[in-house]
Amino acid sequence: MRRALVPALLLVSAAGCATLRDLAAGAFQQPRLTFETASAEGLDLDGVTVSLHYRIDNPNGMGLSLAKLGYALEVEGRPLFSGSLPGGLQIPARGAAPLVIPVRLGFSGLPALVEALLGRETVAYRISGSVGLNTPVGLVEIPYEHKGTAPVPRAPALSIEAVQLASEGLTRIGVDLRIRVANRNAFPMPAGRLDWSLDVGGSTVVSGQSQPIAAVPAGGSAVLAVPARLDLLGAGSAAARTLAGGPAEVSLRGAASFGWMRLPLDLRGRTSR
Repeated sequence: MRRALVPALLLVSAAGCATLRDLAAGAFQQPRLTFETASAEGLDLDGVTVSLHYRIDNPNGMGLSLAKLGYALEVEGRPLFSGSLPGGLQIPARGAAPLVIPVRLGFSGLPALVEALLGRETVAYRISGSVGLNTPVGLVEIPYEHKGTAPVPRAPALSIEAVQLASEGLTRIGVDLRIRVANRNAFPMPAGRLDWSLDVGGSTVVSGQSQPIAAVPAGGSAVLAVPARLDLLGAGSAAARTLAGGPAEVSLRGAASFGWMRLPLDLRGRTSR
């Protein structure tokens, strides 16, 4: 008799738990997730953090907790990556709590978009995912989605400030090339490098590789000095006659690199003695 009673008690207990769950499910009200604002933070050459600000409203008589928070990021319509953020947020009974979803958009991880980003001031993104809440009726997931634009770092402006020539003999000329680098961003530009060639009269007369460019402060500028020696005998007769005749038009070609940002150069200047 006692052996038969135990299964019966278990069935009654299970039925009671199921009934309690059904009652809880019937009384439970779906929490609401409301979008408030989005902000772009921490912009630098490497990327920008997009922070989505939501509010979770809990209409129930018991507190809830954030169990998980998943997200997926798309940029210019291309899926990039997905991930999860830590939970632990507590939402009080019949109350509300703010929820911030920060997603880092790293430019260096976008090789397919790097060239397109150079000419843009903003980039379009889409962040989607779900918010998972621990509730008396189990895990409840609330989907979310937000589309917007984020700023892109502006390429520095480079210009020839001066090209000075100084005779060093019958066949050699010293070239003092000065390039101004203007940072148009509200953050410092990191150190970079310059690969260049100097053309006179349509001929390349001198070139250099990996010339260091010092870091440029936010909103500031710096002058890069590129000293070189020019052999007139090897520079070509047209270039030699042009330089020997006095001030001449020159062009600087090449590329300047700052991290993932590589800027093609085609600058014009005029020599002076």
